[in-house]
Amino acid sequence: MKITDLEEYVENFRRRVLQDAMSEATAAYWTKRAQQFEAVGNERCFDSARACRHRAQLALSAEDETPSALVCPVCMTPTSPWTCSCGQTRIEVPRDVG
Repeated sequence: MKITDLEEYVENFRRRVLQDAMSEATAAYWTKRAQQFEAVGNERCFDSARACRHRAQLALSAEDETPSALVCPVCMTPTSPWTCSCGQTRIEVPRDVG
């Protein structure tokens, strides 16, 4: 690979990372992902769908100050949008795939 090819590759990679980050910042992206997981219909995918819906809620609340959802209700520690070190998913989403 030539240096010019490498530079073009790196620039394209940077652009793609930015595009992914921008799309993953939207509630619509996470809602769509939740629907995809729910369509599979097994327990593990329902858990992933629940996490995606929670992430969508966080995206919607991004304009607020600090959402209270950033603290695990089980162990009261700051955590990610999906689970915390205690292993508990932080939000319940109805499993109505209907």
